[in-house]
Amino acid sequence: MQKFFFSFLLLLSGAALAQDEYSGQGQVSLEFRQFEKDQSELTEDTNISIFSRIEQRYKSDPFEHVFRGYARVDKKDQNRSFVALEDAYFSAFLAEEYKILAGYKLFNWTATEAFHPADVINSRNFDSNLENLEKKGELTIEFEVPFFNGAMAFYYFPRFEEPEYPGERSRLSSVTLQRSVVVDGTDYTTNEYWTNQYGFRLTQVIMDADISLHYLNHIDRNMPLVGTTNYTTILGSLTPLTSQVTPYYYRKTQVGGTYQQVFGDLILKLEFAHRTFEQDTKVLTAKSAVLKSQGAGAYETKFIENHTEAAFGLEYVMSLPGGIDGNFFLEGNGIFGVDEVERQERSTFQRDIMVGFRLAFNDVMGSEIYTTLITDIERDSEYLINFKYSRRLSDNWKFDGGIRIIEAPQKNPAIKEGLEVLDGDSYIFTNLTRYF
Repeated sequence: MQKFFFSFLLLLSGAALAQDEYSGQGQVSLEFRQFEKDQSELTEDTNISIFSRIEQRYKSDPFEHVFRGYARVDKKDQNRSFVALEDAYFSAFLAEEYKILAGYKLFNWTATEAFHPADVINSRNFDSNLENLEKKGELTIEFEVPFFNGAMAFYYFPRFEEPEYPGERSRLSSVTLQRSVVVDGTDYTTNEYWTNQYGFRLTQVIMDADISLHYLNHIDRNMPLVGTTNYTTILGSLTPLTSQVTPYYYRKTQVGGTYQQVFGDLILKLEFAHRTFEQDTKVLTAKSAVLKSQGAGAYETKFIENHTEAAFGLEYVMSLPGGIDGNFFLEGNGIFGVDEVERQERSTFQRDIMVGFRLAFNDVMGSEIYTTLITDIERDSEYLINFKYSRRLSDNWKFDGGIRIIEAPQKNPAIKEGLEVLDGDSYIFTNLTRYF
């Protein structure tokens, strides 16, 4: 079967090449990251992995086929080894205006660098950078029609794509999680990933502004409740009947949008999302540090509360001496409509500020520096620093490396919250990439 499949791909590629309608590219990277030492023998302080990505595109009007996916194999942590489709779809234009698409697709609905309240369709790999997690493609049926100075797109998503979580040997893991469970109304027992989800998005260009609005009814991908539904009450206290913990993903409706506009050398960015969750099922979870300090047991049952998340951004573009191009960023985000405890449980970035810059040296080898600082304005002494330097070594080879510093000392000995889970997990990294 595999031989037949690859033979079919070769035949398809050959036919496409003959018609000059085929393009393809890929990369293979040797990845290395070294964490600062911890006191645990159960986790790996060093990761060495091979990352590969391949992309193929075939176009013969009015049809187009796109395939793009990646794989990672880690020498020391098998849980980091997996394969993911990003784009794998067929599309066609009907009457030269209407587009229909079916298959796996990556969506990019964000306007900002670090905070992405509107960009929620794709599941993520949580063993990657918090502010820009790797994405997995979502199985999609899409119908798009032109509308004034933009387009209207209608979506149907038949399946929930399970996120990737760090394994028990990863330094970025706080707890070993069971297989994700979809909570669809009162149904949380079938663990069924095939479920009806749908959405709509309107994009428009008005003057110099790019504006989008969207509506989604789908299973949330980014804000699970972690706990168990297997519990009882003993002497008035809620008690779990298992030591295993599971991420529960709830159905929600989301209304949101993005806005970008250029004012000379300044780019203004806004992004928001209001989320309404189904609340028919409660999950037993560990109480927050605040609630634990009030006594009355270590556990509570809850659902996800409705809330609004918003982000703003300013990007200043400038030319520096020596032909260097600079981009300077200032961004902030916030979760509103819930109290401080709920905000901290919903997201690592619940009220944060990011400052950063990118310097493109415009030399022959495309040297670039990118650095950011994210700090919490609600919780004391929490920050994340990222520094990255990249440079081509030749037409086909590229090197990048840097450091990520995470500081978030635990404030309550009873429980770690938010970025505290990753305190002490700073690391250096290097990547050597061959493009083809």
